[in-house]
Amino acid sequence: MGWFPDPEGAPRERWWDGNQWTSATRNLQAGSPPPQHPKKKRRWGLWIASFFGVVIVAVVLLSISGYSRTSPSDRPSDDRILTVCQNAVKDALKDPDSAQFRDGRITSSTGKTWKVEGEVNARNSFGGYNGYTGYTCDAKDEGSQISAEARLTNDN
Repeated sequence: MGWFPDPEGAPRERWWDGNQWTSATRNLQAGSPPPQHPKKKRRWGLWIASFFGVVIVAVVLLSISGYSRTSPSDRPSDDRILTVCQNAVKDALKDPDSAQFRDGRITSSTGKTWKVEGEVNARNSFGGYNGYTGYTCDAKDEGSQISAEARLTNDN
C-alpha cells in the first residue's frame, strides 16, 4: 500500500491499496525520489500447496490403477502366456497331441494375471476331429512360473 507513480503516466502519484489502484491522486512533491511501483504479492504458499496436491492425486490414481514397478522386460511375453494356456487346454483333451489352435489372444490383463481366449480343434475318442471349440484360460505369474487354468466353452 502507498503512493506510487500514476500507471496512466500522468505527472502525479496514485494510491495503491494492496489489490488495486484507487481514484485518490496527489501531485508529485519536488525533491523527493520517485516512488517504486508496487510489487505484486507472490503466492508461493498457494503454488506449493497446488504442487503437492497434484502429486498426491497422481500417487492415489496410480495406486488405484494397480501400477507396478515391474518393467516390461520382467513381464512374460504374450507368446509365453499363450503357450502356457494352450498347454493347460491340452491337459483337458482326449488326444492332446492332435490339438490345433486358432485365434488365441489375451483379452485382458491386470497386474500379473491375464485372461486368454481362443479356439481349439482336437481328435475325439474315435479319432475324428470335433470342429473348433472355444476356450478360456486364466493365467497368473507366480514368480518362477506361470500357472494356468483352462476351460472349454463348447460354443461351436
